[in-house]
Amino acid sequence: QEGMLTGLLPRILLQSAFMALGCLTLSLLHPHDTTPCFVGFILASLVHAQSCRSTRTSLLLGGKGGIPPNSALKGAILTTLALLIICVYWSPLQRLVQTQSLSLGGWLQAISVSVACLGVEETIKWWMRRRPRYQPYYSLIEV
Repeated sequence: QEGMLTGLLPRILLQSAFMALGCLTLSLLHPHDTTPCFVGFILASLVHAQSCRSTRTSLLLGGKGGIPPNSALKGAILTTLALLIICVYWSPLQRLVQTQSLSLGGWLQAISVSVACLGVEETIKWWMRRRPRYQPYYSLIEV
């Protein structure tokens, strides 16, 4: 079994860096509007919450032996999506959260950040499935 420093922490740092890079890209594409960055960060966080439930099982492959359903997490994700849409399109919350309505292009760009983060997580899981369970990260590095 892997420890915190050799197993989980590098994955958290990599995923966080990828989320930050995606949000930075969105802020460069929309320099006067923080809404795409806000939406991209929330969507990437939701994808990460769903995909990090297993260190090896793919979220995309599913099937027999896949990740068991979690109705509380699904409810939390649906509630967060509903609140996100309300924050983006309902004017009282737009003023409070300082968001603006997003175009279809803005939504697609924000969704692309979460898809990229999912790709990183699935690549890590693919790599983890290829190596023995007992082999920690640091033993793969030649010194």
